[in-house]
Amino acid sequence: MIKTEEQVLTKEKEYLDKDIIRRRRKLEKSRYSCIQSGIYAGEGLIVFSEVKLFDGVVKIYLPETFTDMPEKIRNVKYSGKNSPSVIKMKEGGEIVFSFQKSTKGDRRLE
Repeated sequence: MIKTEEQVLTKEKEYLDKDIIRRRRKLEKSRYSCIQSGIYAGEGLIVFSEVKLFDGVVKIYLPETFTDMPEKIRNVKYSGKNSPSVIKMKEGGEIVFSFQKSTKGDRRLE
């Protein structure tokens, strides 16, 4: 099959467009490389915010999409007295961070 000059130019433009898009994505990802600006994981940008726990005694950065685990799920997942006092989760519950304030002499740490 013989390609016309227009077809060749169209293919070259397509290639250049894809290359420009790829380079723009790479530049965009490089701008987000720390907790303060956010971090790319795959194609998604994870934005963090400071969360204060235990009356502000502890401050951490968690993804903004994390929320408190609903009581209904919490009761199923963490039954018993040793349930963490703070449980943050990603929607769907596949990633969970739990926190428990301890005191000196707390037997749960032994």
